[in-house]
Order: sequence, then C-alpha cells, then structure tokens
Amino acid sequence: MGQASRGGSEKLKVIGESRARLSSKIVRLIDFGRLLTGVFMSKPKILVDPQPRTMEMIFRPDAQRRLAEIADLTVFDTGRMPVEMVEKVLPESEILIGQTDLPRERLSRAPKLRTIFNVEGNFLPNIDYQYCFEHEIRVLIEIGRAHV
Repeated sequence: MGQASRGGSEKLKVIGESRARLSSKIVRLIDFGRLLTGVFMSKPKILVDPQPRTMEMIFRPDAQRRLAEIADLTVFDTGRMPVEMVEKVLPESEILIGQTDLPRERLSRAPKLRTIFNVEGNFLPNIDYQYCFEHEIRVLIEIGRAHV
C-alpha cells in the first residue's frame, strides 16, 4: 500500500523513521569524514540553520548529543538565522545544515565550506550550485519515504 493511502498514525511513524535515518546519516557522515581525513584533534565547525525545520525535527536526541560531541556547533533554532550571524560564522564553517541562502558572493566568503546538508529534500534556487560544483562543495539531500 502506498504512502498516500496510509492513515495518520502510520504517516507519523514514517516521518519519525525518516527523521531517525537522516539524523543518523548526518552524524555518521561527519564521523566518517573525520576518519578519512585523519582530523581527530579538531572538531569540524558546523553552522546549523534548520529553518523551516527545527533541530528536533531533524535530529533525534541521541544524534543531537553525538553531533555536539564530535563538532563545534553554531545553532540558531528560533527562526531564520540573522544575516549578521550567518556572515560572521559561515567563513569558518566546514559544514552547513539548513536552507540558508547561499549565493555566489556569500559562498566566496566561505573558503572552508565542504558540505551542505539540505534539510528539505529539494534543490531550491537559493544556492549557487555551479559555484558549489566548481569548488567541490557537496550539497546533500535526504529523500525518504516521508517526502513521497
């Protein structure tokens, strides 16, 4: 039976399973990246601007704790991150989790950025994907059953 015909409680279960998969994947990818690069002494700097989601929608509590252990987080979870905050934190960030607007001009001021986790599972035109491709910045999305 397809997703569209599921009842309300089953739909919530699928959304919860999708959240668990996404949060586990993000944490595993960050852990794996640290293993591959041999960077164990310093934590990657991660900017988390999850709007229109929240941290709770993206990460289970155990994944949030693990992420805080393995990374230096800057989180703004009460609306869109203010532009001033993005401009201050992004240049040192290696990873961005969210839907932050990233035109070419802003990306050019983020030389350490290597990965963007898109939290909505889409490719909105708010990111200069050509710039990302040219500078080997990976833009990753989760396409789970909850999005079908």
